[in-house]
Amino acid sequence: MSVFKRTSEGITLTESCEICAKYLWQMKKAGEDLQRRLDYLVEPIHNLNKAVPLNIGKIDRNTIKIWAMVESPIGVMNTYKLGTSCERCEVLTIGMQDLYLSMGIPRKYINNDLDLLYARQKFVLEGRAAGVQVLDTGLLNSDVEINEDYTIRSKRMGFDGRMVLTVEEAEFANKTYYPTPEQFAWAHEIVNTYDENEKNGITETYVQGKLICAAVYKEAKELLEVEKQG
Repeated sequence: MSVFKRTSEGITLTESCEICAKYLWQMKKAGEDLQRRLDYLVEPIHNLNKAVPLNIGKIDRNTIKIWAMVESPIGVMNTYKLGTSCERCEVLTIGMQDLYLSMGIPRKYINNDLDLLYARQKFVLEGRAAGVQVLDTGLLNSDVEINEDYTIRSKRMGFDGRMVLTVEEAEFANKTYYPTPEQFAWAHEIVNTYDENEKNGITETYVQGKLICAAVYKEAKELLEVEKQG
């Protein structure tokens, strides 16, 4: 899950290193050693000892994770390759403002907007296949209803979170993307019943009148891991 936060001190250097996915793909296409090039890009960070806040301390090499932003047609077309191009890449974010510009489409801020729907769906699908977190774009619009509607639809599409601009947006996003108490209770019931049936040799598990397959059981287990992490 993604936790949104604002801080006057900015992000810590050990938390994230945001690199444009467009540039990553250009390096990959050029046949260069991607890991070596990424080391080169973050090398100045290791040398900024005086600029590093005292509470961070020494930054170990090969520990900075990459948060890559996909914001061009070629980036969307190669989302899976970007997500698997480097072990440090753990998060992919789709940048819709630049993507709209690249596609020659004026961006509208209306409820149930279907513009570039395929691009967003493809991004989520390939990000999931790559095994990384997928984050949705932010909205350059302060309308509360539009932002909340977009966040709800983003969650339903499969995004882990989204970029936000205000504390109020962050609070609603966290509430939307994070599982509810009812979902956690559902997960406990699924796992407990499934495990008990398996122990007793019962091959089919029903909870609240619904057949629980292996995929649903796995989903419930993942929810319980989220609950443990808080």
